[in-house]
Amino acid sequence: MRDEWNVLNLKNNVDSLIAAILGAIFIYALTNYHGIGISPDSVSYTGVARNIRLGKGILEFNENPLIIFPAGYPIFLGTLSWIFSKDVLLIAPLINATLIAFIIYLYGCFIQQLSKTVYWYKWAILSILPISYCLLDVFTMLWSETLFMLLISLFLLSIRVYLKHPTFKALFLPSLFTALACDTRIAGLSIMATGLLLIFLHKKVKWSLKLLHLVIFGTGGVVLLLLNLIRNDRMNGTMTGIRQKSITPFWLNLQYFGETLLQWFHIPATNPIICLIAATILIVSFASILLYRYLKWHKMTSFQTITIAFSVVYILFIITTASISKYEKITNRLLSPAYIPLLIGITYFLPSLYHQLKSKYNKIGITLLMFSIYLSLQFQQAMATIDFQQQTKEAGIPGYTELDWQDSDIVQFLKRNTAYFKPDTEIYSNACDAVYFYSGLPALRIPEPVHKVDLKDYYESDANYIVWFTNDFSNPAIMPIKELRKHRQIDTLTKFNDAIIFWSKPISQ
Repeated sequence: MRDEWNVLNLKNNVDSLIAAILGAIFIYALTNYHGIGISPDSVSYTGVARNIRLGKGILEFNENPLIIFPAGYPIFLGTLSWIFSKDVLLIAPLINATLIAFIIYLYGCFIQQLSKTVYWYKWAILSILPISYCLLDVFTMLWSETLFMLLISLFLLSIRVYLKHPTFKALFLPSLFTALACDTRIAGLSIMATGLLLIFLHKKVKWSLKLLHLVIFGTGGVVLLLLNLIRNDRMNGTMTGIRQKSITPFWLNLQYFGETLLQWFHIPATNPIICLIAATILIVSFASILLYRYLKWHKMTSFQTITIAFSVVYILFIITTASISKYEKITNRLLSPAYIPLLIGITYFLPSLYHQLKSKYNKIGITLLMFSIYLSLQFQQAMATIDFQQQTKEAGIPGYTELDWQDSDIVQFLKRNTAYFKPDTEIYSNACDAVYFYSGLPALRIPEPVHKVDLKDYYESDANYIVWFTNDFSNPAIMPIKELRKHRQIDTLTKFNDAIIFWSKPISQ
């Protein structure tokens, strides 16, 4: 079993190390211009990480328990912040650079096993990864997908070791990485589903032993998430917060996947039908390959099979759950964990195809064709990366660290005038994370119209401030001011170009 871990041998993967270092340099350089990209989710992670470092526990910036996200990623950030005695935002660029370096190196080691004598295949994939817009878009942000993708690569490596040597000992690491992934993102359940599927399909394990392995892996893989959900229910009365039903049907989410897939390969994604066809063809093809390999018992323990299995399970998981529960639109962020496995799944046959060609002229012809496709893809990726770098340098990464945000009137006010707000008076906002990020003040979110009980509580609350952002980043799902005025007396205190600070109190007062 020890030999299976030799896949990580540095001697055979110097090229993987070089690509990993380049990927880390690109990410660090991009996030070093004006800071790492910060979205509302990032602010939640930051607040929890700071409270963990201070010993307050798994609390958000408003001192409420973290419910909406699993705790794994903010615990990871908080632990590193405590170890290095630095605020999480100061070390975030280094964290993301390190994570992408490990990911590129690990996948480079996987690819080495697919192309031991066809070096151009490995070098082609390795040259794509450091400048892939898919990865740059995610790793320039403070998002849980960064850690999640590392855990996926470790799972894929460890489950292969298990499939080669299906013992209880070999089952430990896949279970561990699955458990950590599930408590990093709920989508980690797709990793558990992949493991269960591969164990179930293993023909060389007796059914009695296989069932035991399935139970052990399934239990071990979900234990951290289960404990997290039990804790959430005890503290908040809900396991994952109040979730709304999806407003996008399965076919539309399938189309969104197709759009993202085509965008990854820089193919115009303007026609919805073409997007649907591309998505359907890929999923059906991957599922068919997996079924064929199982029926023929053809390389069921290979990296190709494992990456194909994960790709199809993860994609179907995202599309299906997005059709049940309300998500943000399926885009690169949600699908990025499947990007590298999918890239391997689409191209894995090229080295074997090259070997099977007997004619020298056929080999030259297929090589020229593949090289032309590769050059076209790399040229478009390089142009997209240069454009991304220029935009980042000039304006910052989209989100709260973008220069338009940092230079706005309301942000400058929040940074310099925290004493404006009475310390014993609550602050509400349609972007409470923005208030906290710029001022450090714990703000609360104005309830959405669908949350009737929370709205009633707010209507009956004591006098408070409302920081209402009027720019494009405001949350349209929040109850609008004109509706709030029907239940509260709301007076304007200070007006800015991009925000208004209100004084809100019960009408009777």
